[in-house]
Amino acid sequence: MSMPTPGEVTIRQLSVNGTDLSPYVYELSIYESLFKPFRAAEVTITDTNNVMKNLEIKGNEDVEMSIECAGEIYTGKFKVLSPENGNSSQNMRVQGVKLNLVSEIFLKNKTTTVQKSFKNITGSDAVKKIFDELGVKGNLDASSSKGMIGENEPYIVSNLNPFEAIHGIRTRITGDKYKTGAYCFFEDKEGNYIFKQLEELFDNMSPVAKFTHKSTQGGNIKDMEGQSYNIIGFQEKTSFSPGGRFDIGDVMNSRKSAQVSTYSTSESKFNKGQVKDPAEGKKGGEFKVNDNYGSSGKPRSTTVIPHDKRLEKNSVQAEKSAEEQRYVQEVKNGPQCTIQVLMDSGIKCTVGKAVSADISQPIGDMTNAQSGNPIGGDMLVINLRHHIKMYNAKPKATTILELAKGGYNKGT
Repeated sequence: MSMPTPGEVTIRQLSVNGTDLSPYVYELSIYESLFKPFRAAEVTITDTNNVMKNLEIKGNEDVEMSIECAGEIYTGKFKVLSPENGNSSQNMRVQGVKLNLVSEIFLKNKTTTVQKSFKNITGSDAVKKIFDELGVKGNLDASSSKGMIGENEPYIVSNLNPFEAIHGIRTRITGDKYKTGAYCFFEDKEGNYIFKQLEELFDNMSPVAKFTHKSTQGGNIKDMEGQSYNIIGFQEKTSFSPGGRFDIGDVMNSRKSAQVSTYSTSESKFNKGQVKDPAEGKKGGEFKVNDNYGSSGKPRSTTVIPHDKRLEKNSVQAEKSAEEQRYVQEVKNGPQCTIQVLMDSGIKCTVGKAVSADISQPIGDMTNAQSGNPIGGDMLVINLRHHIKMYNAKPKATTILELAKGGYNKGT
């Protein structure tokens, strides 16, 4: 029996409104992100039979996808967001078309507005009610939040898209077990929707795959057995690194509806505190409790302004602010990396789940003593991209994973 070729992939189905286009797929990318409550895909079609012209794709068409790699199946149901016509080949016999695909929830959000009043209900239950009204397939796995919203007066959502309404709620709530709120809202590879605290995801990391960064891969015949789990690309940087195109704070409390922080009235700014030694990751970025100012020189407690829509830019929740700001810095500045693996193993991965990465140590002359590479061990998948090339390329299918460890005291 012959062994399967690593990186090989079969597109079993890619249909638009029931018409199978899998024989015409030239390139395909599938994206998952902890920052977005939907999956996205990009597929390039090489059309030799005027199939695309006959379909007359305009947007909102149903797309079903089924991909097989190393015995695993990846499925997805999408909607066409928009088609993009490419250039014809020189012999005018081939037309290239790119289709941008998104999960159904993306278009539902664009065409739905929320006008609701919530009273004496937990924030997570309010999110469930908003999600249910979207009417999308898939379940919402939500962790319970603590306390009620709309206890004294109704919490009103007025003429907002569901994503904006959910964002406004999740920036204000916290949970029972974890001090930080930091609720993430995303879609996994199974098409289920997750509404959980980021700290909870890090705390419950159970690796779905183990990767090895072996620089001598191929030097031994036994390496054939583990080549599907070898890291073929590595860099110590991610798109959510400081200065990157994403900010891990996007899943925290730093955008749009509510800024949650302790606020110094003397300086008219948020108090960031002092970042401590990385080994003290749990304490890094703690907020000062007191500040000294005024002619008396006596310490005065930092003013806490309760939530009031009239004071939106200074809106705070003292219970979660210090811990949440500390945690965002711990994740953002903690160990993180980007790895590329064969889709043979990458197909098992999804955002919100962990992988175990055995990163090789630096080799060469060093002027300073090193205590070991902090990157590696159990790390959470923040962003993911499956990349498939259906032309003469080897390997044909790879997965790029952006990983974070969740602080210097997390993982193994």
